[in-house]
Amino acid sequence: MVVTNIVIALVSLILGAVICFLGFRYHSKGILKKAEEDAELIKKNKIIEAKEKFIALKLEHENQVRQAEQKLHQQEKSQILNYCQEKPRLVKLEQVLKQIYM
Repeated sequence: MVVTNIVIALVSLILGAVICFLGFRYHSKGILKKAEEDAELIKKNKIIEAKEKFIALKLEHENQVRQAEQKLHQQEKSQILNYCQEKPRLVKLEQVLKQIYM
């Protein structure tokens, strides 16, 4: 009778350990799957954030380039206007110098 009780206790202990192990294994797979899904979602969100940041920086850069080009164009236009206004005086000066040195 005592041997039977010990055998039943050992079988119950082993059976309980196996059931706990299988339950833990099943539960850990679920946790791992959930963690992988969460990681994938975070990865997608970070990629989207990076793309948005890139687009914003690109637009900012294009605006800066456009402003610099406009400023340069204005400076060129101003220099051309100044030259055109100075040209008659330069032509007269050239004529005077030619007359002096010829």
